[in-house]
Parts: sequence; C-alpha cells; structure tokens
Amino acid sequence: MRRWLKRAALAVVALAALWLPLVNLALNTPPLLAALNRRPERFRIEWSSAWCVVPGWVHLRGLRLESRASRTAWSMEADRAVGHIDLRALTERTLRVHELRGEGVRSELARRDDSLPRRPRASGAPRREPWRFAFDRIELRHVRQLRFPGLRLTGDGSVAGKLLIVPGREVRVEGARLAMPDAQLRRGSAVLASRLVLTVAAELGPYAPRQHPGLGGWDFLTGSLTARGQVDELPLVDRVRAAGSRKPGALMADLRVDHGRLLPGSTLRLTAPGDGVRSTLAFVGVVEDGSSPSSAAPPAATSAPAPAPRLLLQLDARGLAGGRRGDQPPVLQVESLSLSTTSAETRVRGLVAAVRARRRGAAGAAAPLLADARATGVRLDAPSSRLVAHAVLDRLAGRVDVGGLLGHQVAIDGLQVEGASVRFDLATTPPRPPGHGEPWAVRLDGVRIASLREVTIGDLAVVGAASAAGRFAIDHAGTLQVRDATLSMPAGRLDVGGQPAAHDLAVELQAAIEPVRSGPSRRHELIRATSGRASLRGGVASLGFLAPYLQRTPWLGIAGQGAFTADLAVDHGRFATGSKLSVRGDPVTATLLSSRATGRGTLEVAVEPGPKQPHTALRLRFDRFGLADQRRPRQAPYLRGTGLRIAAVAAEAVDLASPVQDFDATVDLIDGELPDLAVYDALLPAE
Repeated sequence: MRRWLKRAALAVVALAALWLPLVNLALNTPPLLAALNRRPERFRIEWSSAWCVVPGWVHLRGLRLESRASRTAWSMEADRAVGHIDLRALTERTLRVHELRGEGVRSELARRDDSLPRRPRASGAPRREPWRFAFDRIELRHVRQLRFPGLRLTGDGSVAGKLLIVPGREVRVEGARLAMPDAQLRRGSAVLASRLVLTVAAELGPYAPRQHPGLGGWDFLTGSLTARGQVDELPLVDRVRAAGSRKPGALMADLRVDHGRLLPGSTLRLTAPGDGVRSTLAFVGVVEDGSSPSSAAPPAATSAPAPAPRLLLQLDARGLAGGRRGDQPPVLQVESLSLSTTSAETRVRGLVAAVRARRRGAAGAAAPLLADARATGVRLDAPSSRLVAHAVLDRLAGRVDVGGLLGHQVAIDGLQVEGASVRFDLATTPPRPPGHGEPWAVRLDGVRIASLREVTIGDLAVVGAASAAGRFAIDHAGTLQVRDATLSMPAGRLDVGGQPAAHDLAVELQAAIEPVRSGPSRRHELIRATSGRASLRGGVASLGFLAPYLQRTPWLGIAGQGAFTADLAVDHGRFATGSKLSVRGDPVTATLLSSRATGRGTLEVAVEPGPKQPHTALRLRFDRFGLADQRRPRQAPYLRGTGLRIAAVAAEAVDLASPVQDFDATVDLIDGELPDLAVYDALLPAE
C-alpha cells in the first residue's frame, strides 16, 4: 500500500511538473488569446504577462478587457490581477473566473461614431456558440481612474461586483459597488469637483445589446448614487463668470434609479463658485411623486391612478457676465436670472437622448424642455460676421428651451420685456476663421416689449416711449427672418446719422423680413426681403434726408422744417403705390442753380400709378416766396411771387436697394413780380 501511495505521489509530482510548464506556456503564447478573442470587434481580453503556480489560480500583469455594444465601448485596465479560473469550463467555450482580484485599475466608457461591422458567414456553415465571459466575484482595489465621454473621475477607490458578458447577446452586472472617498471630477485639465465622496450601487440587465442598442441599455439599470463634494469650476460658469473673488461651490447628489427611471426623492443640488457669501449660480433638481399631502383622497376615492412622478429643475444666478474675449466687453451680462421647469420625463434614456439631440441641433428630435425664465438687468453685445445686436433689457420673462442651449440655440416663447433699448447693425468685420467657435442661433416667438426707449437700425434711430411685438429668428448659417413685427410710438423723435430729423413723432409700424442670409455683403438681399407699412406724424427738423434722392438733379436742392405726415408701404425693398409723404413748412428753401427760393410751402412725395409701372413724384409748392441770388447773400430777393411749382418725377418707384433713378424736373412760375430791375445790371455788358 505504501508503495502505491508513493507511486501516486510521484505521478502527481510528475504531472504537476509537466502541467505547470504547459499551462504557463499556453498563457503566454498567441493561440489561447486567439481562441478567447474570436470576435475582437465585440469583446477582447489580453494581458502583458501571466503565470500559474497553483492549478486554477492565474496571476496577470497588464490585464485589459474591452467590450463594444452598438454605439458605446467599455474598457478596463489593471496593473496586477489574480483570478481563479474554472479550467473545465474552457471546454464549453466559457471563461469562468470564480474570483478576480485586481489593483491599479482604470476604466473608460466612450461613444463610438462607427457601427459594429457584421462578419459574413458562409452559407451552410454551422453557427458556433460565442464565448461566455463570467466573473463570479470581482474585487478591485486602488481604482485610479474612470473615464466617461468628456469627463474623468480620478482618485483611489474600490469596486466589487459580478459580471457576465456574451459578446453581442447578453450583458449582466450584479451587486456592483463603487466607493471613492476622495475623488476629483475633471474635464480635460480643469478640475470641476474635488474632495468628492462618491458611493455607487448598480444592477444592470440581463439585456441583449442587439435588441436594445444604444441608449436602450439604460432601461435595464437599477441602482443608487450618493455624492458630496466641492465644486471648483463649471463649464457654464467658466464661460459666464461673475466679477470679484471666487469661492468654491458645493455638490450634493442622492439619485435612485429603477430600470432606467429616476425614482421620487432623487435630488441633485449644485452651487457654483462665486463671490462673497452667496453663490453666483445655484441649481436644484428633484424628482417628486406628483402628489402633495393636501391632495390626499379618502380611502373610498383611491380608484383614480396615482399622479406620475415629475422632474423639477430650478436655477438661480446673479451677476453673470459671459462671452468675454480679451479686452472686449462680455457678450452677455445679467444682474439676476431665474429658471424653473417641470418635466414628466424621468427616464434616464429620454433625458440623455434629449441632451444629445439638442447638442447636435437636431430640430424636432426631442420635445423641447421649456423653463419659465425671469431676468433683470440684461445687457447684450453680440458681434458676429453677419449681424451686430446691442440690447439693454431692464426686466424680461418668457419660456426658454433650456435643452437648446446645449446646441448653441436660444429659443424663447412668449418673451415679455419691460424697459428696453435695441440697436441692430449689419456687421462690417470679415467672417470668423474656421474653428473660432460655432455661431449661435436665436428664435424669439411672441415677443412683447413695453417701455421701449430706443430702436436703432444702422444710421436711423427712433427714440421715445414705445411698445413693440413680433417674431425674430436667425439660424446658425445666418439666415434672418422677422415676422409680424409692430412698433407703436405715440410721441418720440427720429435721428438720422446722430442728428435730429423729426420731433413730436407718432409712429405705427408693421414689418416683416422674409428668410434671407444676412451679412456685410448682403445688404441688397436684406433690403429686397423687407416689406411693411408705416404711418408717421410729427414735425420734421430737416428735409436733408431727401438729398440722396436728388443726386441726379444737382441743380436742385430742398431744405426746411415743418409738420409732416407719411403713409408708406414697402414691398420687397421698393415703395409701393399709395406711399405718400407730405410736409407743410415755413420756411422751406429750394435751391435752383445759383438761386434760392424761400417761403411758406408744401412738399409732397408720392408713389403714383403709371401707364406701365408706378412712378415717384416729388412736388414742392410755394404759397409765397422770394427768389434771391445765393452768390449775393446780402442782396434782397430779385423776384417775389405766389405760384412757384417745382416737380421732379422718376419713372419708377423709389427702390431702397438700388441707386436713385433719373428724374425729369420742371419749374413753373405762375405769378411773380420784380421789385427792382437794378439787380439785373450785373447781367448786362459793361459797354
């Protein structure tokens, strides 16, 4: 018996001596990895070196796992790992690790823009079962880094759980736990949050990536997250900063998810770095159960379905200034801002999809997340290569699509403004170089402005107490559109080039601009797209605004002041038939060659119907006048009368987008008298 025991022991020793070299050789040669990585586009496992001393226990260096599903990819690296492998399961195409312990771990979850290729299968070839990768127990220490799209979590944490992956068919995570007592959340080199105490518990699946691709995997997630930490920077506040010294903000999160849906009681509170005692920005997100204690029904009335949970979001900010570049003033300055909204969407998948769609600017891809917005002390100075807008808004309220802000879109419905000054100029700067930043798109619907102090467009400025309304939009490409624009001003003034042109001005305006690309080289197109009507009453301080339309009659000039009325219609940049301007003034001056007629008169400019097309007629009628030689300003008028008529007629309607047309001008003198013939002595020869 002793002899048999001795022989058995020798046989075991010999088998071990032979088996260990074979196993260690297999662990460090390509055939084993090639067998495990039959579909590397879906799952890959590799290591830099491995050895085995006790059968079943494998020590690994440089372990790396990679898994891809639809548009996402996950990977994990460990400096050192020890695993207890079920060797018999390998014969069943299963890599089962009863226990995996690792150190120095880094993990990454990333988005992929390319879809997974499908491997062609020969016709008639039997379908082979894929490898299964089962990790019954995972314990990872010194977890150094977890990467997510655009974010990086660093620290020294631990992870535990259970994992099953069947490439392309099944993913399951059970009992996953993550703890990081002192972590940092980074975006690039910037530290967003520090001193972060993070605890995560999660269950995922089982789910099939092929049947639930992309964001569908969120519906199989159940777990919780708690976080407490210090906020050092926020991407929004990094671009929209407050003046003064900064102190850290705070982060508090308690989130619970059941099969991809946020549960009531989930809370996220965030305060941004700020100055003084109060923070510059405070954000609160809460999931409520949709019911309140006051609405509790008696037991007999409990047949009605319970209200669905809802997501409440609120943001309060003050002293914001954003878009500052070098020594230039900030694009946006806000004294105070408040945003609040509720949403019935509590699915993580729906919220992530909405954020992605808005960031890509995919209109209609997701319902807008409208927030009630209120702000005071808003100042906008928005230069671009297409349009320069300057605005001062005392108070405003409306509903803002907060999701659209992620895609550089400002969309506001029902914008109500109290107290405003607005100026628009076509840009004269060259377009920004590529990569200089994506231009913003703006859409304002249902705009109502009360106490409008000033509206300036180019060299024209309307100043006074007014009200306005309309709809305005400009997209990323610079396509401008204005609809249903109205302006009502009972009393004000008109400045042209900084000089007063009209006073005691009453204005009623309706205008629209059809979709048109704006920009410094597109003034002609912008004018062509403009149509509207205007009614004006007031006193004109100077008739100098007629000078550009008399360029083709250099021998004729008109000046003066008086009361005027105007009813104007513009159709695609051209004055329409029926447009009329009338000025009754005293004195009115008309320059005819080297003579000047001065007196009380009436000026009329009208677009009248013609045999083929409308024409523009300018008529000046003097009730009484005196005609003097402007080369001899001290000399008395050499002609007086009561019937001087000056007319200048253009064959077309005045076109705001084209040069002034030729005029046919006539001068009629119905009645006149010569007070002193001696004034003509200078015209007679000396002989």
